[in-house]
Amino acid sequence: MKGNASEIQALYSHQIGMQGVDSRQETYEVEKQAKKLAQQLSCIIVVTGAIDFITDGERMAYVHEGHSMMSKVTAMGCTATGIVGAFLAVNSDPLEASFHAMKAMGIAGERAASQSRGTGSMMINFLDELSNLIAYD
Repeated sequence: MKGNASEIQALYSHQIGMQGVDSRQETYEVEKQAKKLAQQLSCIIVVTGAIDFITDGERMAYVHEGHSMMSKVTAMGCTATGIVGAFLAVNSDPLEASFHAMKAMGIAGERAASQSRGTGSMMINFLDELSNLIAYD
């Protein structure tokens, strides 16, 4: 399960009090709730933000890569879900797969931001950088 801090908090507390999908909370503010939710649902929780937090309820991982411009690009969260799914297809450890997926996304985001003039070019550059992470023969 993936969401920003406000979304994970809403799932944990069963409250719908956020404004749209924009997070008003920082990742660290919901770490305890994310761990409990992961335990209750027997799943991996990925909390996205300036620092991504991933947990299975016992183990934890943090991803520090990424760029603030990523939060301004429409569908970046949906992209993260797809990338996590792809990594899950090739790694039997769901926490490890989620961590590597978010790490790859963050690295591609940093590289894309370094050459982008705005959110439009960021989107295109992100896709290019993501595909450039793959080693070609």
